Amino acid sequence: MGRKKLAVPWILFGITAIAFVILVLVIAVRDGNASKQQLSIQNADGDSSPNFQDYSKYYARKGYYMRDDGGVSFILEESGEGLITLGTEDEMMFSELKNGDVIIVASDSGVDDSLPPATGAYQCMRIEKGTGDRSFLSGCQEELEELAEMGYTFEDYWRE
Repeated sequence: MGRKKLAVPWILFGITAIAFVILVLVIAVRDGNASKQQLSIQNADGDSSPNFQDYSKYYARKGYYMRDDGGVSFILEESGEGLITLGTEDEMMFSELKNGDVIIVASDSGVDDSLPPATGAYQCMRIEKGTGDRSFLSGCQEELEELAEMGYTFEDYWRE
């Protein structure tokens, strides 16, 4: 009778271990397939659907999100383009972002020659939350001073 009592926990342990290994394999295969898929970003205009759509005709910009105190959205591109205004018809696109968040934006490929430079934004994804640290702004101090002369200030919308 003692051996039967000892066998039950080992059988349950074996079944649990097998289920765990199968779960790990399924997740690994799923993640492997997901990484092979082309990066796509959901459309932000009126004909968007819950499924991600092909954005091959748009330009993907990666950088730091910035919102001035008046609510104008910018991206400070990692590629060194500087601060670019992000224009969009979707008023909620940037609502959950804070200054310093790392984002990818599907935008027009070109940038207007306006001051400040501007481009259309169709979808935005936050990659990483900002920490409130402003060190990433060190490379664009002159540009920030020029924007301040035009009335753009960046004191609000920082993470605590």
